[in-house]
Amino acid sequence: MLKTLSFCALLLIAVVTAVDLAHADIYRCKETDGTTIFTDNLLNVPMGCQAETVKDLPPGVGIPSDFPPHVKQIATPKLSTSKSKQKQLERGESIYHALKGEAEGLVEQYLSTRKEVFRSSLTRDKQRARRELTEIRSQKGNLLREVDQSPLHRSKKKEISAILSSISE
Repeated sequence: MLKTLSFCALLLIAVVTAVDLAHADIYRCKETDGTTIFTDNLLNVPMGCQAETVKDLPPGVGIPSDFPPHVKQIATPKLSTSKSKQKQLERGESIYHALKGEAEGLVEQYLSTRKEVFRSSLTRDKQRARRELTEIRSQKGNLLREVDQSPLHRSKKKEISAILSSISE
């Protein structure tokens, strides 16, 4: 009985996955040089190019296999719906802005604390400022790990790392 239920569950998952893949959207984008790009992933659309959903293909038919010379095909193995991609893009942007803001705030705090070390005339103020610098460096390491584990694009990760590079070890 348990084997039958397991088999039915696996069969149901396979059918649902196949149906989901069959309903994936295909996007078309025409670049300024006249090149047309077809893709199933909004992340592959070049900057400045407005993607539109291809509606003139019959259901169940993918991107045509014979392209004219001025047409490029950019496809990814994983297909998804436009709404989920839009949410994924928005989520990625919000993560990027949050991490970038945190990095900029940490650099600002570092620079002001570093000035305090040099300007303070009292030893205890200098020691307190040095402890704060140590804590800021620790926060930098944590933030770099968080950025590294985030789903951000490599270029955005590098940009945040460059901001944090002004905090010396």
